[in-house]
This record gives sequence, structure tokens and C-alpha cells, in this order.
Amino acid sequence: MRKCQNFANNLELIRKIKDMSLYEFSQELDIPKSTLKSVIKEGNTTLETAVRIADSMNTSMDALLQDDMDPEKCDVLMRLLKNLKWFSQKSPERQKQLKYHIEKLLENICDETETCDGRTDT
Repeated sequence: MRKCQNFANNLELIRKIKDMSLYEFSQELDIPKSTLKSVIKEGNTTLETAVRIADSMNTSMDALLQDDMDPEKCDVLMRLLKNLKWFSQKSPERQKQLKYHIEKLLENICDETETCDGRTDT
């Protein structure tokens, strides 16, 4: 049951990071808006839909089921980006691209060299 809630929380966090409406995010995931709304609210779905979501995001199911996505750290990053003058002067499309690349950089840093809280993996 906890994994289902992690899945729902992580999807909602990713949607907020991407600054997308439910409709926009559902289009990106190639699922109906009503399905996405239900998944986020209830945390459960069919295996087929969960796999479709993971595939659309080019990520693994394991990544979407983990409970270590930290909304507070993601929120700090988004506030920082919004406050950077150069970032705010970019077009919305360019901002989306920059957010995507920064997210990927952070994922790689956290996965390969240290944990997200700054401690090195041992």
C-alpha cells in the first residue's frame, strides 16, 4: 500500500516540478486526464497504466515507487530557479528545457556520487 502512495506522491511532485496542469501532464504521459487524477488521488492503477507512465517519463517503475523523492528539496530548487534573473527572462519553453536538464543533473549527482542530502555513499 505504501508503494501505491509513493507512486501517487511522486507523480504529483513531478507534475508540480514541471509546472504542468493535470491535462498537460496527462498528455505528456499519454493517459486520460481522469486516469491521472485518479492515480494521483488514490495511488493505485493497473500495471499497464503504471508501465505506460514510466515509459512516457523514460524512467523505471522502481524510481516512481521510491519514497525518497524530497518535495522540500525540489521546492527549494524551483524557488531558486524562479528567482534567478536569467532564468526568469527565458521563454516558457526554454525554462521547461532548463528545468529538465537541471533535474537530470541532480538525479545523476545523487545517484552516482552522493546522496541527495550531501553525504557520500559508502
